[in-house]
Amino acid sequence: MQTSLKFPIHFQAKPRRARGMRDIVVSYPFEVDIPEISRREINLVFETRETFDAENNMSPVARTYQMLEREGKLYRRLATKNHIEPVIRNAFSKDWNEAQFPFNEGISLLDGKQNRNPVANALQRQIAWRLQGDSTGRDRKENTWPTAYERSSKAWGITETLNAHLYGNVLDQLSDIDSDAVSDFLEKFEHQAAKLLIIDGELWMESLPPSICVQYDYAGNRRVASMYLSILPEGPPHCLETVCFPLNRREEALRYARQLAPAIDDGRGVEVSDALVPFTADGGGLFDFSAEEVELRNLCHNLVVSTERSIRATDPAFVGKFLSESGRDEQARVFELAMRADFVTGRYEDISGWFDMTATLWKKCRRPSYQFRINGERKEVGDLLLTRGYDNLENAPISLLTNQPRPTP
Repeated sequence: MQTSLKFPIHFQAKPRRARGMRDIVVSYPFEVDIPEISRREINLVFETRETFDAENNMSPVARTYQMLEREGKLYRRLATKNHIEPVIRNAFSKDWNEAQFPFNEGISLLDGKQNRNPVANALQRQIAWRLQGDSTGRDRKENTWPTAYERSSKAWGITETLNAHLYGNVLDQLSDIDSDAVSDFLEKFEHQAAKLLIIDGELWMESLPPSICVQYDYAGNRRVASMYLSILPEGPPHCLETVCFPLNRREEALRYARQLAPAIDDGRGVEVSDALVPFTADGGGLFDFSAEEVELRNLCHNLVVSTERSIRATDPAFVGKFLSESGRDEQARVFELAMRADFVTGRYEDISGWFDMTATLWKKCRRPSYQFRINGERKEVGDLLLTRGYDNLENAPISLLTNQPRPTP
């Protein structure tokens, strides 16, 4: 199937009349030929028949959700024959936060959250990670070019209106373009487009496994520790307290939900909401991910980035009271590794060898939470996550404990 996808692209250049280099974030039309196969050539490995409607008192709703497997890769459906165009026309979701959802909705929880660029989601999250991670003080996401609504910090510098700003149409307004960054994104576009398949006329996309997801949520005006089926998020999640477990580890997920509930309690009480539904699962790599490894990776990456941002924005005299020059250099090295996180290919540097240093610095910096959302009482939630991080590291393979990783050349 020949079609044009819209992908988000980020690079630096100097706009006309600008005083210096700016972060350019626009849409890039990318021509692809999506392979087409028959349903007979692919295997059904996961299925549910109902979901809960979070906006209607958690009433059950009949809805079939399936995942397929082909050549060791999992796929989930993005669109039926008549709805392919709406899911490929947007490079950007409505705002940065909306892009945090891995797809349109959870598997067992229908809550009205809608991702408007499911095909390009990993790319937008990659850009957000880089912009926010490199920010000091004011978030660089609020100051990209062209801005959606000038002089409005609430616009966050990027909304779905940027879908209309095309790469080819802004080139004549730019100089000193970072061509290497553009080339890197073109390679990512190739990789992202290769995840798509047309199966009996419907659009499917390569996917991470389904998981039991536990995170903070709301039920009316009250907080809940919600447990539901969802796709494993691409890269570090926006909500740091979000932890995912393989489908065959429900009891562990429930135990974590019961630990999270008192940590996010604001005095009104917190319930554990079980929104799991019956499912059938048959191979296809559905259980082939380590919950401990994913959780430790997400925690390390988020804490390193948040700590770096805090250090940059803090009076050096205060930082010098607890961080030596050599310690500052080491933190900078680990931050550089965290920034290499690749949401598109799923490649991440192993920085777990620095977890103890990272956890200590994060607490010394007064537990900043710039690029993620720690809800409830920050100390209680933070202590819970750090305890789990130390436990996961203690139970990790010995190589993680003895061989401190070094930067990849």
